[in-house]
Amino acid sequence: MKRLLFVTLLILNIVSCGVPKDIMLPNKKVTVDNGIVNFNGKPYTGKINLGTKKETSGFVTVKNGQLDGLTDVDNKSKKISMKFNVVESKLDGELVIKNEDQKIDMIVTYSKGKIIKLIGNFSENIKYNLTFKDGLAHGWFESGGEKFTFIDGITSLTDGNIKADVKYYINQETGNMGMESFINGESMGKKEMPNKIFNMEYFKMLALSSVSESNVE
Repeated sequence: MKRLLFVTLLILNIVSCGVPKDIMLPNKKVTVDNGIVNFNGKPYTGKINLGTKKETSGFVTVKNGQLDGLTDVDNKSKKISMKFNVVESKLDGELVIKNEDQKIDMIVTYSKGKIIKLIGNFSENIKYNLTFKDGLAHGWFESGGEKFTFIDGITSLTDGNIKADVKYYINQETGNMGMESFINGESMGKKEMPNKIFNMEYFKMLALSSVSESNVE
């Protein structure tokens, strides 16, 4: 019985040795095909180091070819640095992103793919310090030097004799960011927009393009 167990473990160890858990780029065996990271033509599980000689450095962690775990990338060609964690194909925990060209310097906190906090500068004129509870904004948002404070998702605006309440929220099902305006409690209109900047697909694209760039000898 002990011999059988020993042989089994030995075979498993030999098999596992065929695929390294830590890869340094460039590596001809690594490819990115249709959003999947492959090693020797098969979906890879492990850590991919982007190297330090090129304009891109850091590492990407994948499981079965998909982002899973911690990714930390500094892409100087795109002037973007980012650090984030993925659990079961969803962003989870703190995401730190800096984009020199667009003046983005943000910390976004996720819980199972849902945004629960936005802090930092989205541009020179747009700043966030918001926490989302049940999708409703709490805190403040600044645009063009004007600050708007939200409590339970609501901020109040006055235009002459007209007073309006504006609700700022994140749709908990779709992840879309939305605003709805009210006058005397009656809805005057609602608009939701896809979260194109702080979503999984956006960061996946940046991470995998960094892998491809670093894999050129």
